[in-house]
Amino acid sequence: MGINTNGISSGQYIEFDGTIDRIVPQTLPQFTGIAVNGTNLNLSGSNVLASSYVLVASTNLNAAPAQWTVVMTNTFAGETGFNVTVTNVFSASVAAKFYRYRTP
Repeated sequence: MGINTNGISSGQYIEFDGTIDRIVPQTLPQFTGIAVNGTNLNLSGSNVLASSYVLVASTNLNAAPAQWTVVMTNTFAGETGFNVTVTNVFSASVAAKFYRYRTP
Protein backbone atom coordinates (compact mmCIF):
# COMPACT_ATOMS: atom_id res chain seq x y z
CA MET A 1 0.00 0.00 0.00
CA GLY A 2 1.40 3.38 -0.96
CA ILE A 3 1.12 6.74 0.74
CA ASN A 4 -1.04 9.31 -0.95
CA THR A 5 1.18 12.30 -1.58
CA ASN A 6 -1.45 14.30 -3.38
CA GLY A 7 -0.77 17.98 -2.74
CA ILE A 8 2.87 17.45 -1.61
CA SER A 9 5.33 19.14 -3.92
CA SER A 10 9.05 18.62 -4.35
CA GLY A 11 11.02 19.83 -1.36
CA GLN A 12 8.19 19.15 1.12
CA TYR A 13 8.09 16.12 3.39
CA ILE A 14 5.64 14.07 5.41
CA GLU A 15 6.33 13.40 9.08
CA PHE A 16 5.77 9.80 10.18
CA ASP A 17 5.83 8.86 13.86
CA GLY A 18 6.12 5.12 13.24
CA THR A 19 2.58 4.17 14.21
CA ILE A 20 0.03 2.69 11.86
CA ASP A 21 -3.65 2.67 12.68
CA ARG A 22 -5.68 -0.21 11.34
CA ILE A 23 -8.78 0.89 9.50
CA VAL A 24 -11.65 -1.55 9.92
CA PRO A 25 -14.41 -1.21 7.36
CA GLN A 26 -17.87 -0.88 8.88
CA THR A 27 -20.15 -3.81 8.23
CA LEU A 28 -23.85 -3.19 8.00
CA PRO A 29 -26.40 -5.26 9.87
CA GLN A 30 -27.94 -7.98 7.73
CA PHE A 31 -31.21 -9.81 8.26
CA THR A 32 -30.61 -13.54 8.62
CA GLY A 33 -33.97 -14.67 9.94
CA ILE A 34 -37.60 -13.69 10.04
CA ALA A 35 -40.47 -15.28 11.94
CA VAL A 36 -44.10 -14.43 12.54
CA ASN A 37 -45.69 -14.96 15.94
CA GLY A 38 -49.33 -13.85 15.87
CA THR A 39 -49.25 -10.16 14.92
CA ASN A 40 -45.58 -9.81 15.92
CA LEU A 41 -42.58 -9.91 13.61
CA ASN A 42 -39.31 -11.36 14.94
CA LEU A 43 -36.19 -10.28 13.06
CA SER A 44 -32.70 -11.64 13.59
CA GLY A 45 -29.44 -10.73 11.97
CA SER A 46 -25.67 -10.47 12.07
CA ASN A 47 -22.76 -8.10 11.44
CA VAL A 48 -23.56 -5.79 14.31
CA LEU A 49 -21.28 -3.13 15.74
CA ALA A 50 -22.15 -1.17 18.86
CA SER A 51 -24.21 1.68 17.45
CA SER A 52 -27.67 3.14 17.33
CA TYR A 53 -30.13 2.15 14.64
CA VAL A 54 -33.56 2.98 13.32
CA LEU A 55 -35.90 0.32 11.97
CA VAL A 56 -38.14 1.77 9.25
CA ALA A 57 -41.06 0.29 7.32
CA SER A 58 -42.99 1.00 4.16
CA THR A 59 -45.66 -0.64 2.06
CA ASN A 60 -43.80 0.68 -1.02
CA LEU A 61 -40.32 -0.77 -1.49
CA ASN A 62 -39.47 2.00 -3.97
CA ALA A 63 -40.51 4.86 -1.69
CA ALA A 64 -37.90 7.54 -0.98
CA PRO A 65 -36.05 6.98 2.33
CA ALA A 66 -37.74 10.02 3.89
CA GLN A 67 -41.14 8.42 3.25
CA TRP A 68 -40.41 5.27 5.27
CA THR A 69 -42.06 5.23 8.73
CA VAL A 70 -39.89 4.87 11.84
CA VAL A 71 -40.95 1.70 13.66
CA MET A 72 -38.25 1.52 16.33
CA THR A 73 -35.11 3.32 17.51
CA ASN A 74 -32.64 1.37 19.60
CA THR A 75 -28.96 0.59 20.17
CA PHE A 76 -27.02 -2.52 19.20
CA ALA A 77 -24.94 -3.57 22.19
CA GLY A 78 -22.01 -4.72 20.06
CA GLU A 79 -22.81 -8.40 20.03
CA THR A 80 -22.30 -10.36 16.82
CA GLY A 81 -26.00 -11.01 16.28
CA PHE A 82 -29.29 -9.40 17.12
CA ASN A 83 -32.94 -10.30 17.71
CA VAL A 84 -35.71 -7.72 17.51
CA THR A 85 -39.46 -8.16 17.99
CA VAL A 86 -41.75 -5.65 16.30
CA THR A 87 -45.21 -5.85 17.84
CA ASN A 88 -48.63 -5.57 16.16
CA VAL A 89 -47.28 -5.14 12.63
CA PHE A 90 -49.78 -7.18 10.68
CA SER A 91 -53.08 -5.91 9.37
CA ALA A 92 -55.53 -7.59 7.00
CA SER A 93 -55.75 -4.32 5.03
CA VAL A 94 -52.00 -4.29 4.18
CA ALA A 95 -50.89 -6.73 1.46
CA ALA A 96 -47.12 -6.24 1.96
CA LYS A 97 -44.76 -4.36 4.25
CA PHE A 98 -40.99 -3.90 3.91
CA TYR A 99 -38.39 -3.26 6.62
CA ARG A 100 -34.95 -1.65 6.60
CA TYR A 101 -32.38 -0.74 9.20
CA ARG A 102 -30.85 2.72 9.10
CA THR A 103 -27.64 3.41 10.96
CA PRO A 104 -26.24 6.89 11.51
